[in-house]
Amino acid sequence: MFEAHFGIPISGAVLNTVNVRLNASTVGFLLEHSSSAIIMVDQELFKPAEEALKILKDR
Repeated sequence: MFEAHFGIPISGAVLNTVNVRLNASTVGFLLEHSSSAIIMVDQELFKPAEEALKILKDR
């Protein structure tokens, strides 16, 4: 987390953290709206992230 928090902005990209309590459809909306190119997910949260990506793909 430390590397992501400082390394991503230093590279010129934007760090968009997502609240882990959000449901998959909301996370999918946020990913689509922010035009995210890369997603970094903790292993514990892989399932909701995967569901969000499936919703995003279906749109």
